[in-house]
Amino acid sequence: MKTSIIHAFFAIILVAAIGCKKDLTQSLNESAELQSQMLPADVQAEIDQAIVEIENDYNNPPSDGVVGNRAVVHVPAGSVDALQDAIDEAGWGGKVIVESGEHWESETVVIDHTVRIIGQDGAKVYFNTIAASAKNEQGYVLTEAGFHVKNANHVWIKGLEIYPQQSTGSMAIWLEGGRMARIEGNKISAFKYAIWLSDNSNAVGIYDNEIDGASNVTIWGITVESGKSVKIKENHLDQCVVGIFLSDERSITKDNHVSNSVMGYLLCTVQGTIVKPDGELLQPAISCAKAKLIRNNAQNNYWNYLVIDGAHHNFLVRNNASNPGLYDVELAGPTSRFGFPAPTSYSNFVVNPNSSIITKDCGVDNTVLGGTMVNNEEDPCF
Repeated sequence: MKTSIIHAFFAIILVAAIGCKKDLTQSLNESAELQSQMLPADVQAEIDQAIVEIENDYNNPPSDGVVGNRAVVHVPAGSVDALQDAIDEAGWGGKVIVESGEHWESETVVIDHTVRIIGQDGAKVYFNTIAASAKNEQGYVLTEAGFHVKNANHVWIKGLEIYPQQSTGSMAIWLEGGRMARIEGNKISAFKYAIWLSDNSNAVGIYDNEIDGASNVTIWGITVESGKSVKIKENHLDQCVVGIFLSDERSITKDNHVSNSVMGYLLCTVQGTIVKPDGELLQPAISCAKAKLIRNNAQNNYWNYLVIDGAHHNFLVRNNASNPGLYDVELAGPTSRFGFPAPTSYSNFVVNPNSSIITKDCGVDNTVLGGTMVNNEEDPCF
């Protein structure tokens, strides 16, 4: 979705007096709701397989030990521009220990080989990226990454607190073709884009990170622009425009928490007037397809879950939601609400855990079980 439409999101919030229009909804009775918990056998099999897959990866991380003669390099507290040299010195398969305390980096740290970057408790890295507000003469958003994982497999970034040196930063972590990476246990604050996956960053695990949007500085928290089989679990995101933005295939998103944002979980197509850190203009990605969102949590977001712009064949199963500004779950039809034409969502499968979850379906061939459905005749699609 185009960055230029962010103002439109907030304009919508300002007219939120339309509310959820709960008086226009029709609640399912208790027996129907209990019946809705029974998934078709083929759907249940897919969900069970996804749970096994993500839990196995989450609970069985690669060892952080060192094999053979691979190097371990320590970066002491108070370091200035030391991480790049440490990564290069550690070499392929090595490990960099970022010691407790502050570390200052004036340029992007490029990771182009397999390496593990492990922060001790209290390790804080401050990046001097361009400001979140930076634009070029054409008005395109400019970006610059703190960490840039560039076509490197099995990279592990763990246990760091990552901040901008100024009040706001551009991008904290960019995976460009970073296959089988693991981004785990980091705290990221005040970056416009916190974690961004592109260029077929496949089989990445994003686990136990805390992303603080710092009063909506963060536009996109976790963004999967391009990738397959990405796994996202136990992340906590607050005060973003979009908490978790999925524009990929076959991702598994489970047990995450997004609050106080415009959109908690967005299944859509990444696009916009954005210049990526490599200087290339962002090209429209694919629509989110075959994603599985399982038992996630969303509270106090304008949309808790929004499926839009051609997103299809996704599964949203027993996700919790509360106190939306508009709807808990919306399966959007064809719309130009954000200033450009977006095709309908279709063939998605939603099962809500209880009747308090407000769901609006304007798409095509979607299946919704459980929850409370909005009456589209009285509250028209837009």
